[in-house]
Amino acid sequence: MYKLLQGIGNGKKMKYQTFRKNSQLLTLNDYLAVERTILANERTHLAYMQTVISFLVAALTLYKVLGGIEGIIVALVLVSSAGYFFIRGRKTSQEVTKSLAEFSGSETKK
Repeated sequence: MYKLLQGIGNGKKMKYQTFRKNSQLLTLNDYLAVERTILANERTHLAYMQTVISFLVAALTLYKVLGGIEGIIVALVLVSSAGYFFIRGRKTSQEVTKSLAEFSGSETKK
């Protein structure tokens, strides 16, 4: 990343500089946009996983606090919600990764 930013601040128009990424020429704007999108995708995936863990902890806590059939029902609802968010988070992450791989011509896997 350091090499990308060396010309900034010395009067050069960096937006017209090109970079070769996986045998495809990208301008600096395109290259940095891809990098920002990759980082945003990772943050989104981690947020989904944090939500899943929160739902599982809430399910366990409410099961212990409520006990009985009410605790089991609430826990099952929360666990099924956690499963939904896990599947949705993985699917979203894979779709964005696939789109980025098609754009940049690489085979990145998550």
